[in-house]
Amino acid sequence: MTKQKKMTLHEAMILIIKEKGISPMSSTDIAQEVNKRKLYIKDDKTEVEPDQIKLRAMKYPQYFEINKERTPITVSLKK
Repeated sequence: MTKQKKMTLHEAMILIIKEKGISPMSSTDIAQEVNKRKLYIKDDKTEVEPDQIKLRAMKYPQYFEINKERTPITVSLKK
């Protein structure tokens, strides 16, 4: 049996935004979808929060654009 590679949070975010075809998406909607589908499991097993989505998008500017003028913030894939 092969062990499946754990998906990173930014990989899960990219997958959700692409699958939903909605861009930008709110950080809240992305977090809810990640948690619902269990695409990313934190080491402490707590749910992903919208702030974590924002921070991860900020860490990977090569993949994401952030609109901080909205509440909650929105995240889109970089074109």
